Amino acid sequence: MTTPCICKQFELYKTGEHTFETQCGTYNCGPIAILNALHYEKRPTGPAVHRQIMVGCRPKARHEDGFKGTKPDDIDRVIRWFWPAATRHTGAAACLTALKKGPAILLFQRSPRLQHYIFVHYDGTQYHLENEGDCGSVMEKEMSAYMNKTPVTWLCQS
Repeated sequence: MTTPCICKQFELYKTGEHTFETQCGTYNCGPIAILNALHYEKRPTGPAVHRQIMVGCRPKARHEDGFKGTKPDDIDRVIRWFWPAATRHTGAAACLTALKKGPAILLFQRSPRLQHYIFVHYDGTQYHLENEGDCGSVMEKEMSAYMNKTPVTWLCQS
């Protein structure tokens, strides 16, 4: 089976000096999180990069085991293509500490059957969540809602 084209599965929006992408499909948040991390660093994100990320992440509406979207091991591999020194953190305390150190990709659980990847950057006072339902900022005290169900964070640093 071929991987669907990502070309028409995202829209652009601007926050401050950065342009980010938001997903239009229901299961491609993993690739969008990686693309937003690249946008944040002002690295290339053209069609070839989109395709490389989509093929590497292997997002599916439903995998054979029932998982929806991009599996954590697949996104981990693709993140390391772009950030070889990336570190993976699990658990609420470790994730919050990592999020303060630099830009990161966060996987959190919205409900027992729904997980979501977002790109997060911290400016010293607020966490900025890209490709979240209400794109923009979340105050530090409100991040606990994202940490209460087995979060995983990849700190994207070269």
